[in-house]
Amino acid sequence: MTAKTEWPSSLDDNELDELDRYLRAHTGEGDLLLDGVHGLLSALAVGPLLVLPDEWLPEVLHEPFADEDEGNRVLALLAKLNDSISAELDVDAYEPILGEVELETGPMLSAAGWCEGFSRGIDLRASLWENRLSEDPSLMELLGPVMALAVDEGILSADTEFEKLSDDEYDECLSQVPAVLAAVNQYWQAKPATEAEVETRFGNTRKALQLIHHGEDIFATEEPRPSPAWLDWFSPVRLAGFKGNTLLTAKQHGPARDTLQKVLETLPEESAKQRSVFLGDLAAVAVAENNPDEACALAEEALDHLARYWYATGMERIRAVRESLTKWESLPSVRRLDERLYDWNTTVSALTG
Repeated sequence: MTAKTEWPSSLDDNELDELDRYLRAHTGEGDLLLDGVHGLLSALAVGPLLVLPDEWLPEVLHEPFADEDEGNRVLALLAKLNDSISAELDVDAYEPILGEVELETGPMLSAAGWCEGFSRGIDLRASLWENRLSEDPSLMELLGPVMALAVDEGILSADTEFEKLSDDEYDECLSQVPAVLAAVNQYWQAKPATEAEVETRFGNTRKALQLIHHGEDIFATEEPRPSPAWLDWFSPVRLAGFKGNTLLTAKQHGPARDTLQKVLETLPEESAKQRSVFLGDLAAVAVAENNPDEACALAEEALDHLARYWYATGMERIRAVRESLTKWESLPSVRRLDERLYDWNTTVSALTG
């Protein structure tokens, strides 16, 4: 196999050092260094939708260039780094760029910066990732080793305390990163973001709802008729759940409530994990309708369900509801929800039960 440093799209060691020096000299606290930039671009390379440079460059560059030559050089290096990721994934030669931390025993490689960048890359298409993660547990399973590293490094928070990974476990997760990225890339190619998901992501809920209605019409008839490719991802109940969330986003709270209640009534047993997500969306509708007591009751019902069918996305929905209840936090129902949320026994039993 040709050495990766000989490929036209890959940076050689000198170019990597040059880009690393520039980033270190022009970043502040919390900004991404080379390992973080590589993680960011890796998430974008395997993600659901193209992210153009004018979106991700502000995550990387924070100061004006000294002159045109410097700007052209830095941008060329970043473009080359970006191109190298897909090229390396195509030939099974991808390796994450890692940072170093100083320990008493000496320097040690760390995935913290790479994981931080990967997380920010997901954030640039957050709604698409979150919607799919809430609907398809297999995507979360694919991301498992990366999530384990991110939790271990404190980049992502967990709903309970986990023991730190052992050195062997850490190294094993690191070794799986290339395979994880390849699998996630294949996942989005096989199950691309639907047209309706994309329209919702960019705020065009009217167009998204038109597409959803078209899908509903197709499901409602048994007669053979052309079906859009994006509909292959949905079942009737899953489409209805997405419709409820889209209606909530569009601030059509009455229709959202009706749709989500019907989804909960017809949700099949094999989709039990999604119940907490739909309950969370219904609780969000109650908040929007200034009904905090109902919102808390629905959130508590979701917590009861999470104790039987743990689902991280469901817990995220409940926490988002709680954040929206700030102006009612003196109410007994909100205090009771707080007790449930901060009761470690709830999350521990959910994860181990």
